[in-house]
Amino acid sequence: MEETTLEKRLCVRFQIPGAEVKYKKESTFFRKAEFNPEAFPLVDISRGGIRFYSHEIPKFDTHVIVELFIPDDPVPLVLEGTVRWYSPTPDARYKYHLGVQLFPYGEGKGHNPQHVLKRIIDLEKQFLETVEPPDEGPETI
Repeated sequence: MEETTLEKRLCVRFQIPGAEVKYKKESTFFRKAEFNPEAFPLVDISRGGIRFYSHEIPKFDTHVIVELFIPDDPVPLVLEGTVRWYSPTPDARYKYHLGVQLFPYGEGKGHNPQHVLKRIIDLEKQFLETVEPPDEGPETI
């Protein structure tokens, strides 16, 4: 079974203007999960994770399934991962940023398919010029 794990520091974050996200918690034996009816704006994405706005906070380590809607693409990209962090946002329309670490790429349960990684790489090439440089703090002389 092939597995591709990505070192977080090696993954470049990029933005996709107009992209939106819907997510749901993984279904359980007793409860069928539904996608949140509201689509939230994507903040950024990388090969290893995705950050988006939300009104609620799933518990840490919650397995989530994310649908990424990209403008001019009729089929959403489906990603699976784990909620790793959240933070309040100054945007009055949304309460939180959610950070989801994507599952590795490979075959079987607990993995994102290889075609998902290929699509993210294609999007990275297309939208990389929209990356904002990271804030490295005050300049020193």
